[in-house]
Amino acid sequence: MENLDGLKQLAGKRWVIGVSGGGDSMALLDLCRRSDLQLHCAHVNYHHRDSADRDQHLCERYCAQWSIPIHILHAHTPENGNFQANARRERYAFYRQLCDRCHCDGVLVAHQQDDVLETYLMQKQRGSIPSFYGLREESEIFGVRVIRPLLACTRSELRKYCHMQGVPYEDDESNDSDDYERNRVRHHQLEKMSEADRRQLLAEMEADNVHLSHLQRQADAFLASWDGRLQPLLSHAQNAYILQHWVRTRCGITLSHSAQRDLLRRLRSDKPQWTQPLDDRWQLKKEYARVVLDTLEMCGFSYTYDTLCYVQTDHFSLCPQGKRIEGVTLKESDFPITIRNARSGDAIVLRFGTKKLSRWFIDRHIPQDVRRRWPVMVNAQGTVIFVPKIGCDITHFSNNPNVFMIQ
Repeated sequence: MENLDGLKQLAGKRWVIGVSGGGDSMALLDLCRRSDLQLHCAHVNYHHRDSADRDQHLCERYCAQWSIPIHILHAHTPENGNFQANARRERYAFYRQLCDRCHCDGVLVAHQQDDVLETYLMQKQRGSIPSFYGLREESEIFGVRVIRPLLACTRSELRKYCHMQGVPYEDDESNDSDDYERNRVRHHQLEKMSEADRRQLLAEMEADNVHLSHLQRQADAFLASWDGRLQPLLSHAQNAYILQHWVRTRCGITLSHSAQRDLLRRLRSDKPQWTQPLDDRWQLKKEYARVVLDTLEMCGFSYTYDTLCYVQTDHFSLCPQGKRIEGVTLKESDFPITIRNARSGDAIVLRFGTKKLSRWFIDRHIPQDVRRRWPVMVNAQGTVIFVPKIGCDITHFSNNPNVFMIQ
C-alpha cells in the first residue's frame, strides 16, 4: 500500500486533494502525505446530513496536525432535481477554482476498485455505451484534470490501512441506505461477490473496453471527414454509435439506447426541420439534409470567499465603489459567501416581498443563455442576499455598503 507507483509519479508537482472524511479519501491523504506530495486539501460541506460538520472537523484536525493547507466549501446544493449530479458539479467547480488559485496541476480523488466495479455494473444495467467502462486513472471533468491513484486498491484494503496506521475516518451514513443507485448496486450485487467473481467482472470490463476502443476508432475516422450531411450518417452500419460518440465528444452527453433510436427515427422522417433538446444547454437540429448540434451558452461557476475582498472574475467584479443598486453590506456572519450562477428556485427577499429570479428574468425578457450566466451572491446560511440589477435583500441594505458587485 505505501509504495503505490502512481503516487511516486506525482512528486514534484502541486495537487488539490479531494477529502470527504471517509476511509478512502483519508487513506489517500495519509499516503500522499507520507509520499511528501505538495497538497492543498479540499473539503465540501453540503450540510445535507447531521454529521456533515463532524466530517469537516475531522479533515481540519488532520490537516492542522500535519500542516496541510485546507480549503472548505460550504455548499448549499438544491434538494430538487438530481442532488448527486448537482453536488458533483459544485464540487468540481470548487476544485477548478482551487487549482487556478493555488497553481495546482490537478486534483487527486480516492476512487478505488469497488467504485470501478460499481460504475461498470451501473453502466451495463442502464444499457449505456460510455466513452470508457469503469473509471480511468486520469480524466478531465468540467475542465479539471483528475487523477485516481487508488484504482488497484479495494475499499476493505483502504480501511485496513487506516486501522493499521491510526488514520481517523468517518463513514457516511447515507451509504447504508438504498436511496441511491450506487448504494443498491453495492449492497445487492458487489458485496455478495466472491473474489473470483470480482476478477471475472474485471476481465469482462477489460474486454468491453477493447471492443469500445475499436468502435471509437471507427467513429473517429467517420467524423474526421463528415460535414454534417445526413445521408452518410444514416447509411453507416454503426450510425447509432457514431451519433452517440459525436454527441458525447461535442457535448459531454451520453445518450441512452432509447434516445439514440428516437433521434435516428426522427432523422429518417420526412419532416425537413426540427429541434430536439438534449439537456438544458445542448440541442440537436435537423436542417433539411444536414444535422447540427447547437448550444445555449452556459457557464457554471462558483466562487467562495472567507473574508471581504475586491476581485475581478470573468463573471463579476467585487469593488470598493459603485452605483447604489450595486451595493451590499456584508456582515461577519455572512462569511463564507459564495457567488455562483443562477439556479432554478433562486429567490430574494426584498422590501415589497419575495422575488423569484425566474419571474424577474421572464418579466425583463432575459435570454436563456444570459440567465444561466447571471451571478448570485449567497451567504453562509444559504440565503440569496444579492442579485445584479435587482440589488440586495432587505437585511443587507444600508446607506454605506462595504462592497459593490458589478456584473
